[in-house]
Amino acid sequence: MSSEGIKEVVKKQPFSPLVIKMTSGATFEVNHPEFFAVSPTYRRIYLFLDDEHSEVIDTLLIESIRVKEAASP
Repeated sequence: MSSEGIKEVVKKQPFSPLVIKMTSGATFEVNHPEFFAVSPTYRRIYLFLDDEHSEVIDTLLIESIRVKEAASP
């Protein structure tokens, strides 16, 4: 995914929960803006997951980022 696409998603206000899909098929959910950080060059995203685990992902390996669908009532 391009750095411009990442910037657009990251800076969108108000924040909406996201699902990041990697080219490997792995997915990551980002439910709050404090659970991720982006490097100054937009080349890496740092994700803070449940139970104090974290992931560093290369933005060149992101297939898509979409807004997480809201749960049905």
